[in-house]
Amino acid sequence: MNLEAKAKQLRKDILDMSLKLGFGHISSCYSCAEICVALFYGGIMKEGDRFIMSKGHACPLLCAMFADKGHFPECLEKKFCMIDGTYGIHKQKEVPTFTATNASLGYGLGIAAGMALAGCRDKIYVMLGDGECYEGSEWESAMFISHHNLNNIVAIVDSNKLSATDWVENITSFKPFKDKWRAFGWYATEIDGHDFQAIERVLDRPGGPRVIIANTVKGKGIDFLNDPRWHGAVPEGGDIEIAKRCLL
Repeated sequence: MNLEAKAKQLRKDILDMSLKLGFGHISSCYSCAEICVALFYGGIMKEGDRFIMSKGHACPLLCAMFADKGHFPECLEKKFCMIDGTYGIHKQKEVPTFTATNASLGYGLGIAAGMALAGCRDKIYVMLGDGECYEGSEWESAMFISHHNLNNIVAIVDSNKLSATDWVENITSFKPFKDKWRAFGWYATEIDGHDFQAIERVLDRPGGPRVIIANTVKGKGIDFLNDPRWHGAVPEGGDIEIAKRCLL
């Protein structure tokens, strides 16, 4: 499968879904598109593996992927975040194939820790946002996971350098971010989060608990979305055509 073409197709689907709704975290989905495509289409995730989208506002990406796989194609047509629909703007465990509800940030690692401690031996992949890592609950979970040697957990930080309202570096400094994770007992690796070869190499490595800091661009594919003002907003007017041309 051409993974780059699949990522572009999903970006188009996400844009169309969000335009119909008039709302949607397009830029947050675009920054982690390659990572999710590698996991779900690149043969990395095996039967029984779990995926937790802790940055739950990237739900449109999951909806687009699972619709593409035939699980609920109606989501692409008109059911995404509609009154009579099942698929909300944030991820809900009531939706088939969704592992957990994630809306407020900071719970993904804790859910993964509970699964692993309860006996899940399959891989558990957790997608975090870099802004989400301001939540103290994530670091409590990181320490807990390391202490109990829950080594089937792989955390992936979508490090797009933007939170909901500002650039991450303008709020506080995470540097050196890898060292912070290592201090909590994790194996830490840093990659280009849009490079499929780099993603596949690092996700195939054994050992854990592991964190992959994926350097990404918020709104990747549509340049003007890489700005805090576009968090949760969709293009309007002439920006719609510009956005669509960017994805050709």
